[in-house]
Amino acid sequence: MKNIFKSIIMVTIVYSCVFTKEIDDPALYDGDRLIVQGYVSPQDGAWVVVKKTLPPNRLNDDDRVAHAVVTVYEDNTPVAVLNRIDDYLYESDASFVPEEGKRYSVQVKADNMTEVYSAAQPIFSATPVDSFKIFIFDKNPDFRYLIAYFTHDHPTCDAYYLKTIFYRDGVNSDLRFSQFSQFFYAFGLIDHVVHGVNSVERQIEYVDFDSTRIELYTLSPDLKKFLESQQKYSSNEDMPFFEQPHPVFDNIRGGFGIFSSYSVCRKMIYNDHVYTTPVGWRGLLEIRVLNLNTISK
Repeated sequence: MKNIFKSIIMVTIVYSCVFTKEIDDPALYDGDRLIVQGYVSPQDGAWVVVKKTLPPNRLNDDDRVAHAVVTVYEDNTPVAVLNRIDDYLYESDASFVPEEGKRYSVQVKADNMTEVYSAAQPIFSATPVDSFKIFIFDKNPDFRYLIAYFTHDHPTCDAYYLKTIFYRDGVNSDLRFSQFSQFFYAFGLIDHVVHGVNSVERQIEYVDFDSTRIELYTLSPDLKKFLESQQKYSSNEDMPFFEQPHPVFDNIRGGFGIFSSYSVCRKMIYNDHVYTTPVGWRGLLEIRVLNLNTISK
């Protein structure tokens, strides 16, 4: 009986050692690496979130990076150092306006960490939304449907992203990007476009609003690749027996993350700019139509 008891103890010790060895294997974690996620655009300047990787033992969950320096390069020449806004976010001054036709990249340095560089990103013109329609149904007036129209004729960019932000008396949720939110959600990517007029549909569930801000983002090729890879990665998470794994696209040399560019056309529309067409067809109460080309930004 004593021999059996000793055998059980020995087996337990052996398995404990094996488990400890697996966790401590340096192949699983090779030191802190910088993670960078940021954007550059002619309308919004440059802004970057910086954090670091965490060891797999979960004993340290602080991913903040102290004393990071984020430098923006224009055609391989340093032109701006971003301002530290909080523990993660760095932004350019309002005076920094990226120029169309030039390429921008970032370099991030931090104490005792390998510096990282992004791939250079092009700056291009924005594509405006030409018009949109809001459909309101009499059986469920809280349910509304929006269709926006735009003309695609961009020579190098063929991906877009649409945001519609609704206001009542000037009040809306805070949209500021932070390390806890995403500025672009992968499944909002609009990438099946044709040359000429395109449309995009969105369901909206706002009971009442007096103004709308509509934003159409033209996305760089790298940003398109990143969002596409996020879609495939998410599909792989939902189905563990997916045909093959899909790593998320990144363009940060020496670390992880994405730095990409976009150009955005924003317009604020008030309800007195909209004309309403009441109809009684298939439960449809009214259609609000707006030609955005007649409205200033």
